[in-house]
Amino acid sequence: MARRDPDEVAYMKTPENFMEYLAAHRDCNEEILDYARMLTSEDIETGTEPKTVKIRKMISSVRLEIHRMRGFIRLVPLADNISYGFMEPDHDIGKWVATSLAHRFPNTEIILGNTEHTWSAQYTQDGTTHTEGPGIMEAIEERKKEQGLIAVEPKTDTKKLWMTYYLSQNCQDRQNLKLFQKNMPEKHMESAGLTTEKSAAYLPLASFM
Repeated sequence: MARRDPDEVAYMKTPENFMEYLAAHRDCNEEILDYARMLTSEDIETGTEPKTVKIRKMISSVRLEIHRMRGFIRLVPLADNISYGFMEPDHDIGKWVATSLAHRFPNTEIILGNTEHTWSAQYTQDGTTHTEGPGIMEAIEERKKEQGLIAVEPKTDTKKLWMTYYLSQNCQDRQNLKLFQKNMPEKHMESAGLTTEKSAAYLPLASFM
């Protein structure tokens, strides 16, 4: 009796919604989907044709990864109603895993993802909601702002900041306009828009604010 592939051992029965799992496989394409549409779950479970066997293995691989991720992902609390975890699956299984964990923790938004993509789900008495987005760090920062976990920095008064810096550097006793003009050619001053420095009546920056 031929031994089954290890990927097939975990799930001996092909589910009725096998097309969803098949479509989530990283190597799935339209040709494979078209062939699978002609089959039933029983055909896939018992078939010996090479194409059928390949489809059975693909479905099993996706379901096995879902099962593995459900058990391995470690959630980190972000707020009372938000938790997140890192996940970089081989197949497009984020929605399934996030939904499973959301049902495990009702009324808590579950955010799973990596540097490229995130999947989130939340289960309440009204049902389950799903969203997808870019990298997980962006999602976490966005939630922190929404929850007030990141203090909003006050707007910087750049005019006041520059004046403070300028006054700390502007020493009247050390001004030497002739030396400055000797070392800074006029064409360079013009190209940089330094018209004030060309005047003998050298004025501090404060005069132009």
